[in-house]
Amino acid sequence: MHSLDAHAICFKKFRERKGDPMSDPIPPPVAMKSPVMALGQLLLILLFLFAGGWAIRHYVLSPDGFHRATNAAASALAPSSRVRAIVPTNAIVRTVDLLKGLDLDTATVYGRWAVRDGAIVSDTDAATRFDLGYCPPAEYDLRFSFARLSGTDGIDTILCYGGRQFVWTMAGWANTVCGFTEVCAEPADHNPTTVRGDWFKNGQRYSCVIKVRNNRVAAFLDNQLVSEWVTDYEDLASSSRSLQRTDTLGLSTWESSYAISSVEIVEISGKGVAKLPGDPQEATEIAVCTYQVGDRGAVNYAMYSNGRMKSPEGEELWFLQGDNLIFRFGDWVDTCTLASDRRSFEGSNRNGERIFGEVVSGGL
Repeated sequence: MHSLDAHAICFKKFRERKGDPMSDPIPPPVAMKSPVMALGQLLLILLFLFAGGWAIRHYVLSPDGFHRATNAAASALAPSSRVRAIVPTNAIVRTVDLLKGLDLDTATVYGRWAVRDGAIVSDTDAATRFDLGYCPPAEYDLRFSFARLSGTDGIDTILCYGGRQFVWTMAGWANTVCGFTEVCAEPADHNPTTVRGDWFKNGQRYSCVIKVRNNRVAAFLDNQLVSEWVTDYEDLASSSRSLQRTDTLGLSTWESSYAISSVEIVEISGKGVAKLPGDPQEATEIAVCTYQVGDRGAVNYAMYSNGRMKSPEGEELWFLQGDNLIFRFGDWVDTCTLASDRRSFEGSNRNGERIFGEVVSGGL
């Protein structure tokens, strides 16, 4: 064999033994992406990132988003037929610190309140309360943090819609009841918003959010929905925790000492207004009706937009739910039915006596 041929055979075997890349097959060419394909993939990635950020912002971080994630837990606490999300009507909100600059001497309505370690602390009297001196817009969130220091009873939040005050009670009736009061003249322990449980432990801090909207009100405790009521607010009223005014917000405690560390309002629709006790009430007279029990003489009652009767500051209350017209005179509750023309009504009191009357001016 020629020496050149022998060298060629040896070199070939060497390359095969060493796996020389020169002896490997040529790989197929890599497909190059067109500029249009690359741009499309980039847009898809950006769209995915935007959608993820939107979901986090609206379902995790937004003021109203947390209850979407806790509906399953909240449904065990609230009347299931009334659990619905409450969504702000606009995205422009303002948060107001209601304790900043509060003068306790002026604000206190009953009992004794003191500032201790940065918190406002109540005594252990019944219905100890103070007026926050603030008339809210129609829609708002009221948020506050608190702890019960001693005692076994509750804390009440005096709320307002359209000048009509009502109350959210927590841990009332010896720590057993949460609910709105009064619903059609029924207290918090005996109406459709009542939720029973073992609520507070002394020394533990809690947070409450109450969301007031045009067609419903809902209360949350530590981010869980406790109770909700669908309403036009004519079926809600209260005079049991009266403040210096009938159109402001306030807080009250019952035979227990509470430390309230923060109170703020998130204004959802418009701005609230600071109010002094002597400022004029803005309630308007909406109707005057005659009212008669049995064969006794008829009397005239003026009915005001804030749910009061006789005067805007009166203690007598009226409630309206559908055709049910309810009058409350202290502990005495009279229930009537409006006629189809809504100009007359008839019913009975708890003694079975006939009640009747008519709307002589204005309308319900």
